[in-house]
Amino acid sequence: MSQLTIQVTTEAAGRFDVATQLATLRDLRPKAASIAVREIMRSPDLASRLYGVAEETGSQVQHILYDANDLATLRDLLAKGTVPNSMRDVLLVMGSYDPPRFARMEDLPRRLAALGDDFPNWTVCAFGPTEQAVTRAAIKAGGHVRIGFENNLFRPDGRLAANNAENIARAVADARALHRPLLKEVIST
Repeated sequence: MSQLTIQVTTEAAGRFDVATQLATLRDLRPKAASIAVREIMRSPDLASRLYGVAEETGSQVQHILYDANDLATLRDLLAKGTVPNSMRDVLLVMGSYDPPRFARMEDLPRRLAALGDDFPNWTVCAFGPTEQAVTRAAIKAGGHVRIGFENNLFRPDGRLAANNAENIARAVADARALHRPLLKEVIST
């Protein structure tokens, strides 16, 4: 039987402070964790401790980046050594809840150009019914995708999706059509 990796997020949605996020990483010791750079910087004095715990426990970190400012902050944290050089996985968030804004295809090339060669392992998540178009472009460009109802409830035509598996199945079909192998197929339809 194969092992299941669960990636936790410390993203707080305005509910938890950085000390609580640090405690979560320390107590869970997850194999993988996503961390919103802008949230951690609410308490810069705890940032080095948080990333130190992630390194000590062997957690693979994925940095959540909402915009160019987050990327600049991450570059600064890497330059200062606050974030270990080995932690270069990023999640590019396309669109937003607040204010409500669907992901836009034209934003992807600019965001990828900003990454340059410094962040070779990147993932995209996209808000709204444009999710499939944006994630397909990300797959075609060599990236990874995160599909989930926390970002999108809709089909590409704007109608409500029956379930999350429906949106995931579209991403799997896109990956196959673009000849991108899946790490592990976990979908049954």
